[in-house]
Amino acid sequence: MTTTAPPMAVCLTLTRAISQTRTVEEICNIALQALADGLALSRSSILLYDSDGVMRFAAWRGISAEYRCAVEGHSPWRPDTPNPEPLVVPNVTLEPSLAAFLPTIESERIAAMAFIPLVSLGRVIGKFMLYYDEPHALSTNELQLVSLIAWQVAFAVERTRAEAQARRSEAAAEEASRLKDEFLATLSHELRTPLNAILGWVQILQTGIVSPERLRHAIDVIGRNTNLQARLIEDILDVSRIISGKLEIEHAPVLIAPLIDTVVSGMMPAAQGKNIELVKTTPHDLPVIDGDAKRLHQVLGNVLSNAVKFTPGGGRIDVRCAYQDDAIVIEVQDSGAGIAPEFLPYVFDRFRQADSRAIRRHGGLGLGLAIARHLIEQHDGEIRATSAGPGLGTTVHIRLPVSADASDEAAPRVSLPVELDEEFRMHGLTVLVVDDQRDSCELLAALFERHGARVVQCDSAESALGVLTDVEANLLIADIAMPDIDGYELIRRVRASHPSLPAIAVSAYARPQDRRRAPSAGFDSYCAKPVEAPQLLRAVRSVMLSPFH
Repeated sequence: MTTTAPPMAVCLTLTRAISQTRTVEEICNIALQALADGLALSRSSILLYDSDGVMRFAAWRGISAEYRCAVEGHSPWRPDTPNPEPLVVPNVTLEPSLAAFLPTIESERIAAMAFIPLVSLGRVIGKFMLYYDEPHALSTNELQLVSLIAWQVAFAVERTRAEAQARRSEAAAEEASRLKDEFLATLSHELRTPLNAILGWVQILQTGIVSPERLRHAIDVIGRNTNLQARLIEDILDVSRIISGKLEIEHAPVLIAPLIDTVVSGMMPAAQGKNIELVKTTPHDLPVIDGDAKRLHQVLGNVLSNAVKFTPGGGRIDVRCAYQDDAIVIEVQDSGAGIAPEFLPYVFDRFRQADSRAIRRHGGLGLGLAIARHLIEQHDGEIRATSAGPGLGTTVHIRLPVSADASDEAAPRVSLPVELDEEFRMHGLTVLVVDDQRDSCELLAALFERHGARVVQCDSAESALGVLTDVEANLLIADIAMPDIDGYELIRRVRASHPSLPAIAVSAYARPQDRRRAPSAGFDSYCAKPVEAPQLLRAVRSVMLSPFH
């Protein structure tokens, strides 16, 4: 066989051409041209292993689609085959290993072929295939040339793939950085907005010149914005727990119907304030599921809150629930803003918002649906969103599997949020409140004094231990994070001298492990800051009425 160009010229042309390429496809086409120039070969192909480990055609000349379909995936080597060598078949009719493919090969009028491995970093990444119309045995010079071309091509393919992966990683990093910057800007805005209202009204109240009506309004504004800020902080903490893998689910039998009733009832005032029709269709004979009622309440609350936020006045929201295929299916459908098709795949991603501009109409951090997805997945369920497009509304679909072992009798009733019990009295009781933060200590003291208790305030665990030697306390309320002696060491020392004193931990550490550690350290109950009065009073009543005290 006569070459059409000197081997050195072929290799130089190949090297120069490959150096200017940016894609694997370009490299493969250049390689086929080099084979044609160097071997006067009209028919050849290049196959590369794909991500599934299957040898696929990447480029070809002079072979039919039927042939490619019949032989694709065949390879004499595995990716990890050590020291693979070229395989030359001078006459295909005499090669037993090709017997199964012989009818296809003969119909393609191939009389001889050669398999040339493409090797990079000790691994086979693909192969050259050389096809001849007549029986042919490659000469030593031909094998050297095609092997040299194969080495250059294998190196170029791997280099190009690495560069493409680096570009993708760089683009992903830039996108992540952009999303982080947008999120931090949004976070700053969302935290400062309620803080502005709180500080502004506090400054007005400090003037002392406020009418009774304005005073009531100020209290409402401060309370509403404080709750908003607390929810924002809790969402941020939840995302942190998700990222670190520490967001835990406390499994128990759950009845979905009353849970949905609670969520819808809680959202009804907001819907009515926008003149939105909120319709619930929930059968009450739904089976029990195994899950965390508090977290499922959070999921449904996030989804329904989003629906109310993005539905304009006069719109409609439907909440439907049914039992289908061994699962409870919940749908929240609104007639609101809808979702653009290009954003729909990212609607449950953290830190993603369809509109993050300063002129956006709707506030929020864009974390609610990301948290919802994680919580539903923790319940072995599914959540997805569908929308016909902007202005055409959105439907969120939730699917929760039904536990085969749960029973209706085992399911607890879902209670509505506890209201402050004005009739709860603590007359004649002495409460020892321990907190190194003065404002927090005074707040707790004011709460218990309002219900008739005598309160002794201490700003350290050491002073509390001294008070207990002189005062007969009926209840201990203690912070955890305090200087020198923390709450855990405090309760350990208290239990040595007052083993039956009711004690409740009140702490800003609100991780699941913190909640578990408090009882194991010796506290009878635990409440997370910011403290809600009904929750704390319910804990007080529970520990005071416990038969162990």
